[in-house]
Amino acid sequence: MNTWDVVTLRYPFTDGSGMKQRPALVVSKNQYHEYGEDGLFLLITSNVDRRAFYDVLIPSNHPEFAWTGLHKESCIRVDKIMNLKKDLVCRRLGNIGDLLKQEVRSKLKELWTI
Repeated sequence: MNTWDVVTLRYPFTDGSGMKQRPALVVSKNQYHEYGEDGLFLLITSNVDRRAFYDVLIPSNHPEFAWTGLHKESCIRVDKIMNLKKDLVCRRLGNIGDLLKQEVRSKLKELWTI
């Protein structure tokens, strides 16, 4: 698991009723998750119709789409950041390239600048 990897993880429902596998983007630095039990993840959804302000759209025609390993157009939910145990990661799908990294960084900066 490396920074900017797209992974699937067993994501817990907010009401504690169970878990479902969902894609997510690893945003923690490698040093953070190499020496600890956790990682920082941004959730990814294929429900692009409900796109929100802090979402980064990855359309299927994006030049970096194939690198992600995703099967359909999706959004990185920058405001849905989770600190979760690394053992919830099921597998690595792919990663994102420089264009998407720049968009994610920009949205993170907007979200966290007070």
